[in-house]
Order: sequence, then C-alpha cells, then structure tokens
Amino acid sequence: MVLFSEYSGLSEPLALAAGVGVGLFFFGGLWWTVRNLPASRNPALLIFASAVGRMLVACAGFLAATAGRPLSSILWIAGFLAMRIVLSRTLGAQPATREEKA
Repeated sequence: MVLFSEYSGLSEPLALAAGVGVGLFFFGGLWWTVRNLPASRNPALLIFASAVGRMLVACAGFLAATAGRPLSSILWIAGFLAMRIVLSRTLGAQPATREEKA
C-alpha cells in the first residue's frame, strides 16, 4: 500500500506534460466560458462555477504532479504558461462569427 507521504510526484518530463494538459483544460475552459456568456441565463453563476472548477483542477494537478519538488514545480508552471501563450495566439485570433456579432 502506497501512502501519500511516500508519493514523490511525477518525473520532470511528465510534470511538464501535466502542466501542458492542465493548462489546456484551464485556459480552454476559460475560452469556453467567455464564449458562452452571452447565451447564459445566469452569467454570474457560469463565471463563478467555471472559475472554481478550473482552479480546483489546476491546484490538484499541480500538487499531484510536483509533490513540492522545485524542478518539477518550475516545469509544471512552464507547461501551464506555455499553453496560455499557445491558446491565446490560436483561439484569440479567431474573428467573431456572424451570430456572435448580432
């Protein structure tokens, strides 16, 4: 039986990959939330639920992948922020469709 105190996190390459995956979820979820705000019946609830859910996943992913190890933490954050840059350049550059302009 493996106890949590014996867990040492993921290896460095896997910590980087985990950061990329969590970053994709986090910033992709943010993009989805913003795109769905105009059609939402309760935008405040959508913003709040999305923010809480994305933060919980990001914090849990960070703690599970790094286990407090400094190099793994830096690599996880680098992967997370790399996805922010990639998604903001790809998704942020899309022009609004006809339905979104109306």
